[in-house]
Amino acid sequence: MKAGPATVQTVSAPRRLDLTANNQGVQSREVKPDLSTILGRSLRGDVVAPYALMAAELFPQLRDGLRRWNPRTTVNSLGELTLTFTRGLKHAVLTADADGELTLLLSDRESEDEPEAEVIGHEGHAILQRVQAFLER
Repeated sequence: MKAGPATVQTVSAPRRLDLTANNQGVQSREVKPDLSTILGRSLRGDVVAPYALMAAELFPQLRDGLRRWNPRTTVNSLGELTLTFTRGLKHAVLTADADGELTLLLSDRESEDEPEAEVIGHEGHAILQRVQAFLER
């Protein structure tokens, strides 16, 4: 019997992960706050849009910095998060929507002016200063 050419299958060993390449990136990342930290209360079956949750990561910082204006965080039926500050008839409402955008609504019910609303960036310190300036006027 004549033997045919041998067929050899080459199986490559699984690639070894180089953990040192990503180690620096992993170490530099901060731990992201969870939903109960962002809401400032325990969960009760609230369903939050993932991008809204990402945008609202600065809510705890704002609640701490603007504590004297009774911050209140709520979740609406669309999964958007709102953070509300109140001083008398003045209200500052920051909304993290399902697209991950932050919108700030400034309303003074003593004034006949229309409420101001604008999409703002994600810079926590700038938002804190803006809300503080509005509520202190």
